[in-house]
Amino acid sequence: QRVRHTPWLALTDAPTDRADADAYDEILAALEDRDGLASYLGPAGSGKVDRNDLKQKLQSLQDGDVRMAEEKLNLTDLDAVDRGLSIVRNGQCVLVQGEQRFALSEQHIDWMRRTGGGNEPCPFVLLRRNVYLHRKLRQLDPDQVEVCSCLFRPGMSAGCLDNCSLRLTRVECTPTFCPCGDACSNQRFQKCEYVPVQVCRADNDRGWGLYTQDKVAKGTFIMEYMGEVLNRKAYARRQKQYATERHTYFMELSTEPFEMIDASRKSSLARFVNHSCEPNCETVKWISLGEVVVGIFARRDLRAGEEITFDYRLTDGSIGKACKCGAASCRGSLGVAERESAAREAAGADPARGGPPPPPPPPLPPPPPPP
Repeated sequence: QRVRHTPWLALTDAPTDRADADAYDEILAALEDRDGLASYLGPAGSGKVDRNDLKQKLQSLQDGDVRMAEEKLNLTDLDAVDRGLSIVRNGQCVLVQGEQRFALSEQHIDWMRRTGGGNEPCPFVLLRRNVYLHRKLRQLDPDQVEVCSCLFRPGMSAGCLDNCSLRLTRVECTPTFCPCGDACSNQRFQKCEYVPVQVCRADNDRGWGLYTQDKVAKGTFIMEYMGEVLNRKAYARRQKQYATERHTYFMELSTEPFEMIDASRKSSLARFVNHSCEPNCETVKWISLGEVVVGIFARRDLRAGEEITFDYRLTDGSIGKACKCGAASCRGSLGVAERESAAREAAGADPARGGPPPPPPPPLPPPPPPP
């Protein structure tokens, strides 16, 4: 009602193109329908969002509404965080079920981990999100959930595109809070919107690698790198535990507080991504449902069947591990010196294995003139 009776707002802010004018009229109609607006904002017609209802919805998101994610992965067992023991057959991940479990002895698995041998990759537990061993998932507060100002209109391919204020700052929208609703395209981590990939033997004695099945455009989200999240003490224990194993799968998640991803035993197919000194992908940190997550994004256009790689830039003593990427600018080692890593972070680089710094938040719009 206030909008209708405020001539300066109607005259100065009314859009001129046809599509925006239609949307503007719909907003005015909704504001004039006070009963409909109150019903929309609150279950009791009070005009306010019910806080307990929002808390329950946020809790269900944190507990994991995994149905949509599992439909993407074509897997079952929707109530569990992990999918159980998995193996790779014909380049795809397959759950080990029933009597097949007994065919995989611990001695044989240990041998595969030590030598990297075998006709198939070493079995692992397929995850749909990180597993935190030292703490619980962060609890979202309705008052602290960031909300974008995107507006989805008929004829648009999706909502929350490249100009979304949250996407620009690498924060995913939260379901129920996003004004674009089901049309929101800024929930890729939550919905496991990964590109089709397959696991194959890599050349030059590099074990297994992850390869694209279709062409991938520059900037595309490939997959989330996930695993068990460790604190500093648990990380030190795992380093000793894996001392005799051929491959390690550590990735730094955060420095304050210190948290490290271990993808050795539990992870996604991203654990098969190999290192390259001239990578075609990069790791970038995002915020999803209040937690820091690491995504693999294409640095350039990728061909179908091309191996997915990123620069590990390890600083955990891997400076002596020989690199076999075969790139023209290969530095000869998987690791980098601590001083080089510190210089990159001081310059604003993403410490999660070489990603670029996040862009600054967009400027706020100017305030409207006084009535």
